[in-house]
Amino acid sequence: MATVYVLYCEQGFALSGTGSGEALTTCVSGLRKQVAVDLSVLVPSMAPAGIPQLDPTDVATVFGIGFSMVLMCFLVARSAGSVLSLIRKG
Repeated sequence: MATVYVLYCEQGFALSGTGSGEALTTCVSGLRKQVAVDLSVLVPSMAPAGIPQLDPTDVATVFGIGFSMVLMCFLVARSAGSVLSLIRKG
């Protein structure tokens, strides 16, 4: 398991004094933050064997079905709107 530590400073921009909005270059020790990120969560090849991987064919099938449903709803609504517009204009 590989872990990466991200260090950052929770300090805002200097809006007064410099006038240019530049970030301050020093960080007070009370504002320093550290976050640990587990790379096995981000990189699938490093994932443990217990985590199932998605099959690209299944993902493509689900996307295709969802996209088709959205497209059908759009076409039905568009044609119903055209019929109602035709009726309203006489």
